[in-house]
Amino acid sequence: MKKESKEITTIQKESAPIIKEANALEIYTPAHLTQAVSILSELNKFSDRITEEKERVTKPLNEALKAERSRWKPLETQYDGAISLLRTRISAYQTKAVQEAKLAQEKIASRVGEGSGKLKIETALKKLEAIEVPTEQINTQSGSITFREVQRLNIVDETKIPREYLIPDEKRILDALKGGIEIAGCAIEIIQVPYNQRG
Repeated sequence: MKKESKEITTIQKESAPIIKEANALEIYTPAHLTQAVSILSELNKFSDRITEEKERVTKPLNEALKAERSRWKPLETQYDGAISLLRTRISAYQTKAVQEAKLAQEKIASRVGEGSGKLKIETALKKLEAIEVPTEQINTQSGSITFREVQRLNIVDETKIPREYLIPDEKRILDALKGGIEIAGCAIEIIQVPYNQRG
């Protein structure tokens, strides 16, 4: 068995009783609280051991990964920028072409009927066939693209958005409250959060 596997097995065996105790402990008295602090400290020591063992292997790997990513970043930034720009332009062109074709079709369809200025069905069909409808797929020797309709949110007037669709920026609100700014419907709540120091 590898050393790493032995280390994991050892920590699992050593920490199992304390994990079991932590899961079973209910805090109703100051004595329970003291016991909980002791258990928390022991668990954090195991956590420190795990982090130390893990980082012994992962730290050099992360450094190598960081260096390699840094080496390729300038070139990737150039390519990503060009790809993003081209995708945006292709999308804008295709979206406009599809919208124009649909408008032309709707215009012809609205003129079908009897009477002055109206089109006969046969004439309307010929006009509809003459409309150049953008293709959904474009193939070239080096690759192809396929267009799909995607529904995307476009906020036309944010002042009209119903309240249930607004998400509060909790960090910004808390920072404002800490700075003494009153915000209707919001208040600072003080809670006790444990920060453990290993003994």
